[in-house]
Amino acid sequence: MQTDYLARTKRCNIAFGGMQGLYYAANCIFFGFLISYLSYKGYSYIVLGMVSTVIAASTMIFQPVLGYVMDSFITPKKLLVGMVIVSLPVSVIFFAVDESRTAAFLIIALMSFLQNTLAAVIDSWCVRLRESGLDINYPVTRSMGSIFYSFSALLVGFLISWTGYLVIAPGYIIASVLFLVFVFMADDVECKNKSEGQNVQTQRISLPKAFKILMGNFDYRIFIISYFFYSISMRVVCTFIANIISERGGTSAHLGAALFIAAFFELPLLLVFSKYAKRMRLPLVYIAALLLGLVRVVSLNIFPTLGMAMFSQFFQGFSFGLCIPFVVEYVNEKIDENLKATAITIAMAVAMGAALIIGNSLGGVIIDRFGMTGFGVFVVFCMIVALVVFGVPYLLNKKQKE
Repeated sequence: MQTDYLARTKRCNIAFGGMQGLYYAANCIFFGFLISYLSYKGYSYIVLGMVSTVIAASTMIFQPVLGYVMDSFITPKKLLVGMVIVSLPVSVIFFAVDESRTAAFLIIALMSFLQNTLAAVIDSWCVRLRESGLDINYPVTRSMGSIFYSFSALLVGFLISWTGYLVIAPGYIIASVLFLVFVFMADDVECKNKSEGQNVQTQRISLPKAFKILMGNFDYRIFIISYFFYSISMRVVCTFIANIISERGGTSAHLGAALFIAAFFELPLLLVFSKYAKRMRLPLVYIAALLLGLVRVVSLNIFPTLGMAMFSQFFQGFSFGLCIPFVVEYVNEKIDENLKATAITIAMAVAMGAALIIGNSLGGVIIDRFGMTGFGVFVVFCMIVALVVFGVPYLLNKKQKE
């Protein structure tokens, strides 16, 4: 029995490491260079901002829905297999219709739904398997995502400089097919939030009621508000990093190197979290991530040089390296079992959806009116708000307990 448990645990850790790595490789290949590709095709800055909004809106709308579907109706393995298989031909169709702005927008929205939303599904699946008793090391498996993303960015950046953007579709398909191999390796889990007879305690919770329950949780609500401002500050810079690097004299190779730095340097903090997680106070981990994010947005705006833009990417990696595992562990600690997938996907929707829509809109207006200096002030302000919203209640609560 013990031998079977250890074998299952090892297999699932390998499976989730492979899933995380190849998911983020595929995401990097398609979405990491999407804005750069559309700029190459002659899309204006206004249209590029609209593309980012379409991606964010699709993610914001569908991630919580997928979380609820996974809690209530469809197992994560079936969900991942179905969505990835559909995404393969869609990724090819995009490059056949990208001359039409309307068609390109529709395909980008569909790809955002089919691929960009799946990170939360993988994370929720991991949490559910851990609840079943399997010892899956999330920080270590998630670190494979950082490694694969970073090297994919570096490789694809140089390939684009050498051969052009035609490498994107085949690269995405190869990474996605390999991803499915690891999906089939992992154990599936049952849906937790489902009706079973007439027992009131086992009746399915509706999506509106689930959202109401989650927002009634003070710790989760404060975190979501803070995470919203943190995500505006960090991810709006990610949106415009291709343009910032280009304006400062960089090329596709520089963009690939910048993405490599940001992703690869998540790894040291993910491994530190993995080793010392049980000794760490989770709120302090998040506060450290916020402070590292503050260093990132401040350093980016000290000097308008290519070197400083590249240097700031180190701190993006450090900040995300702490924040990524914190979100999963904090939800696991604060939220009831039958709503954990919904809670994780709402957090992801806030980070990848609402924050990007509002942040990109405000950021674009600020750049038009006040230039990059105004933009720098904006992202620094948002990070300070995130720190205050989470830090002040934590300190007050700690003082009250003392």
